[in-house]
Order: sequence, then C-alpha cells, then structure tokens
Amino acid sequence: MKIISEKIDFQKNQPPLMSKFISFSVIFFIFIFFAGSITFIFSMRQIIRTNKGNVLSQILEIERIKLETSVNNEIVIAVKMANSPLIRRYFSNPHDAELKAIAIVELESYRKAFASNLIFWVNDIERIFYYNGIESYTLDPSSSDNYWYPMTLYETEVYNFNINYNADLKVTNLWINAPVFDYNGKPIGMLGTGIDISTYLDMINKEYYGELDIYFFNSAGEITGAKNAALVANKINIEEEFSLYGKNIVTFAKSLQPGETITMDTPLGEIALGTVPLLEWHSAAVMPYRLKDYYTTMTALFIIMLMVIAVIFFIFNIFIAKLLEPLHKSITEAKAANRAKSDFLAVMSHEIRTPMNSIMGFSDLALDTPEDTVPPHIREYLSKIKDSAKWLLNIVNDILDISKIESGKMELEKVPFSVEEVFSRCQSVILPVIKEKGLYLRICAESPNGKKLVGDPVKLYQVIMNLLSNAVKFTNNGTVRLLSSVKSISNGNATVYFEVRDTGIGMTPEQIKKIFGMFIQADSSTTRNYGGTGLGLSITKNMVELMGGKLKVTSSPGSGSTFSFELVFNTIDVSNESDISAKPDLLERPHLEGLVLVCDDNPMNQMVICKYLEQTGLKTVVAENGKIGVDKVQERMQAGEKPFDLIFMDMFMPVMDGIDAATQILALNTGTPIVAMTANIMASDLENYRKHGMPDYIGKPFTSQELWSVLLKYLKPVKDKVQGDWIDNE
Repeated sequence: MKIISEKIDFQKNQPPLMSKFISFSVIFFIFIFFAGSITFIFSMRQIIRTNKGNVLSQILEIERIKLETSVNNEIVIAVKMANSPLIRRYFSNPHDAELKAIAIVELESYRKAFASNLIFWVNDIERIFYYNGIESYTLDPSSSDNYWYPMTLYETEVYNFNINYNADLKVTNLWINAPVFDYNGKPIGMLGTGIDISTYLDMINKEYYGELDIYFFNSAGEITGAKNAALVANKINIEEEFSLYGKNIVTFAKSLQPGETITMDTPLGEIALGTVPLLEWHSAAVMPYRLKDYYTTMTALFIIMLMVIAVIFFIFNIFIAKLLEPLHKSITEAKAANRAKSDFLAVMSHEIRTPMNSIMGFSDLALDTPEDTVPPHIREYLSKIKDSAKWLLNIVNDILDISKIESGKMELEKVPFSVEEVFSRCQSVILPVIKEKGLYLRICAESPNGKKLVGDPVKLYQVIMNLLSNAVKFTNNGTVRLLSSVKSISNGNATVYFEVRDTGIGMTPEQIKKIFGMFIQADSSTTRNYGGTGLGLSITKNMVELMGGKLKVTSSPGSGSTFSFELVFNTIDVSNESDISAKPDLLERPHLEGLVLVCDDNPMNQMVICKYLEQTGLKTVVAENGKIGVDKVQERMQAGEKPFDLIFMDMFMPVMDGIDAATQILALNTGTPIVAMTANIMASDLENYRKHGMPDYIGKPFTSQELWSVLLKYLKPVKDKVQGDWIDNE
C-alpha cells in the first residue's frame, strides 16, 4: 500500500512574539508602500493625462492662431500686390523695359514687406518664373509639376495654397499664390510668396523643449507639415505615421468643427487634434509619456511621506520591542512550561500504559480460565479490576489527547482507507459492552464505489469510538446506530456524512450548550451516575474540526441523542480490491501454529503476551532487548532453521531499542513480518515504524480482540482436514 503522509504541527517553527510583531510591521509597511505607490502612480497618471491633454489643446490653439495670423498677413500683402495698377500694367506689357524697371522696384518693396522676405511672379505672356527678382526659368504650364499655375490663373479668384518640398534646402514651403487680372478681368499672370513650414515647426519644438511633435495634414490625410520633412516629401499619410497609436486620426479630425480640438489617451502618449480652417488643414500634436513626467513636487512629497512612515515604523518597533520584552519572557516561560507538561504527560502516559497492559492482560487471562477453577467472588473481583483498568485507560487517553490539542501537537496523516474498515474495528471494540448492557447495534457503512478515501483513519476511529462509547454509556435499553453516507463526489473529493444515534436519556438545550466544554458534564449528577472525566466530547469536537468538519448534536430528554458531522476526503481509485464489511460478531480465539519472537524488556508484559499467544497454540521465544532479538534471528539463520513466523517488537528497550532492532532484522532478509508493540501510537510514531519495516502495530494496553486481529493478518488458522472445524486443543 502506498502511504501518503501529511502532518500538521501547529507548534513547530512558531516565531517568538517580537519576531511576529516585526514581521507584521514589515509586511504592513510593505503593504502601505505598494498600495500607496500604486495609488499614487495611478493618480499621477490620470493627472498627467489630463494636464497633457489640456496643454496639447492649448498649444494647438495657440499655434493655429499664430500660423493663421502669419499666413493671413502674407495673404493680405500678396493680394494687395496682385491688385497693384503698376504691376497689372507690367504684366500686360512685359516687354516695356521702362515699365518693367519701375514695377520691379515696387515688387522689391513688397518683398521686404513679407515675413519670409521672399517673392515670386510669372506673367502669362513671357511665362518666365522670377524668384526674388531673378529670372529662374521659363515655366511650362502643361507640365504636371506646374499644376499650380493653371489652377491659380483659371480656377482661383483671390488666392490659393500649395505645398512644395525643397530637397536641396530640406525645407517645406507653403506657397501663397495670387492671380493677377487686367482691367477686363482676364488673368495675365500670378505672384505670391512662401512660408517655411519647417522653420516654423522647428521653432515650436524648440519652444517646448522637444517634448512634443506637431503635424499638419490635409483632408486626404497627407502630411503637409512635420519636423521630419521627408514625411512631406514622400507624401506619407498621417494614419501610417500614427499606426502605433491605434487611432483613426483622419476620421476623428474630419469630425471637428473649425477651431475645435479633442484629446485622446493612448498607451504611447497623449494626442490632440485640431483644425486650421484658413488652410483647410488639420493639426495633430503628440506628447509621449516619459518617466520625467513624474518629476514633480507631488512625487517629492510622496517620497518624503514614505520616509517619514518608515522612520515612524522603525521607532515604533523599538518602542514596542521594549514594551514586549516582559510579555515575551512570560510567553516563552509559559511555552516552556507547556512543553514540559506535554513531555511529562507523554512520558507518564507511556509509563502508565506499560503496567496497565499487564493489569488488563492478566485480568483478561484470569477471566478466560474455566469457571470451576476460579471462585465466583474472585472472578467478580477480576472483572472489577478489568473494568477499572479500562476506565483508567480512557482517562489517560483523554488527558493525553487534551495535551496534544493544547500544545498543537495533534497530527493528521493521510493514508488510503475504507469506512468499512474503521466501522469494523469500532464494532469489534464496542460489541462486548453492547452485549453486556443488552442493547442492539446497527451499523450501515457507505463509501464511494471503486474508490478509497484518503485521510486519517486512526483519528476517525477515535472520534467514532468516543461517540459510540458516549451513546452506549447513556443508553440503558434500545438501539445504538452508526451510519455513514456519501453526500457528493466531485473533482477527486468525496463528502461523507457520519452519524451516531442512540435511544438514551437525551439532553435539554441547556445541557447541549455545556457538553463540549472541557471537564464539564451536561448535568452535575452525570459523574455520579455514569462516571467519566467530561473530556470525551471536547476532544471529539476538536478532532472533527482538525479534520475540517463540525460536530453537531440534536437531542431531547428521554428521546436519545444524535451526533453528526461531515468530512471531505481526497479519493483514490481501487482496482481488484474487495470492500471490507463490518464483521457480524466478536472474533473467536484462533488456533494457530508457528513460532513467535517477543522482544520486550518488561517481564510482566512478556508473560501477558506469551500467555495470549500460547492460548492460540503458538510457541514463543522471548528476548529482553533488541540486541538479543537480533541475535536470536541470526542464530536460527546460521543453524539453518526455519525463520520466526512473526515478531512482536517493543519500542523502548535497553541496549538496543525496537527501531534499531527492526532495521537490522529487516536487513537479514528473513521475510518475517515485524509488528510494533508500543504505548506510543501517534500518527508520527506509526509512520516512523512503517519506515523502519514495521507495517503494523499493537498498542499497549491491547485487548485479546486486537491481538487476534493482528495475528490473523499474518498467520493462517489451523483447520481440521476432515470436517473443516476449528481444532480445540483444550
């Protein structure tokens, strides 16, 4: 069987009080630090977003006004220049040298009036392109590069614009084109000026320390102005440039009214969109998020606040440390006293169980002798001794369990088991008392089909036995019922309901409130009439809670009581394994053959177990300590004799204890099963025995039923070959 072991130790590795306080303080400070930092960052982020959006909107509006004002001034001058009578006459008679000279002087004066100090003109007769008074080239109106010329002459009433990128100068010019008409309204040429958009954008970027980028684009989305002039030269669409921002820029821009701006928050930064109605353009400003956005007075104040809190925590911890020193000392002393008490109770439990094993064993053996050999009054005395020993054992068990619970040493193990196995063991132990009181016992066990539960069967057995013993104690006639049912199975877990019901004296609601308290009986007369320490139900309640359940009780006077609880277990599949059902009656003494080695240093315990084994027909060999036990096993091997059929191994012996002896015997590969025989049967102890080659145990003190059950696991009963009946050697 594969054993899955999990231990819960509530005492182990507990930090002292001051360490707990310091740990709590550090965790609390870290929590405040992270919670405050996250809150601050999110708050600052929202503030930064809002501020960036407002700033960008203001910048776009300011720059729009500046650009439109600048362009509008240039337009006014260009239109005035186009309407000049002298320039009109010159365009109509470009070959008149005297008129041309006078007109050029006037054109030169206009050039100086432009902010860009730039002027160009073309008359429709010569079609020579003049740039700042210099004849540059003869213009070909049919060329697609000169689309602006016929558009200005024949499609423009006052002025128009076009964008031109100068690759040599790496600048983007916005050209203002104004047609020149004669007095009959016929277009006779054009003139205008240019605005360097690149220089304008550079000035903006310098003004805002390079923390933002401004773009201009037309209704088709083509970029008409940007810090990177190549975007204009290559006619890059604004959507392509803004693809990382995940926003449909052109659609948003077209939805704007003249003079309106909107802001958009993106993972990469804040974007603002605006309009430039004069040019029929749109503008976009981008301000990326940067770490330096958080370089603010608020950030400095937040850091100072954290430092102040850290200093306060440090001073507070020092102050509390001084304050807690006396309390810490008291708690340490109390824990030491509690550990000493627990250790003392554990030792005393072992020391008490060892002689009690002899008392119960000898009284049981004496009562098992023929009736005619023991006078009736002696038999009665022996029976009283046996009952008193059981009573004393229950008290010892209760006190030890309370000690474990109080000290946090109550442990849980996780091993595969079936409810039927636990119920069968409970039935074997409780049935003699049931028969003695003339009661009926009804058991119904349900477990998941094809699965075994994974949990602590020993603790479950103890809980059920406590409830059964309580039910039998307070029931004088009628029936005691024990049942389990599977409530649900899902995700590898099974919820199992357990119930113990009796037809006993019952309890009032006031009594029910008291029964789970330590050393408290439901009624002051209970101890006089029924006995007991008042610990059983308190222990049971704690054990059920340790296993993850809650013990419930319903009762009424004269109608009996019902104790119930639900537990959740992990499950494992069981293949080709039949369920073990509760046995219908007490085990009869088996008749066996074989040789058993008993390793025990206590002569009384040697005699008790040997007598029990002799009654079954087994022969015994006694070893006073583990070393002698190992020697006896080796002697049989060296002599070529058959190995022992079974070994009972006490754990605490002089010279060599049971663990070492079992380890050495296991190394000899005799194949002899070894059963631990001990008063220490905590889950950790049993796991330790299994690790050292002792898969089973028998606890001190033990009953004949428990001994028979262990023997039948490893030895086959002897049967009559003819009739198949048990052989009776008595």
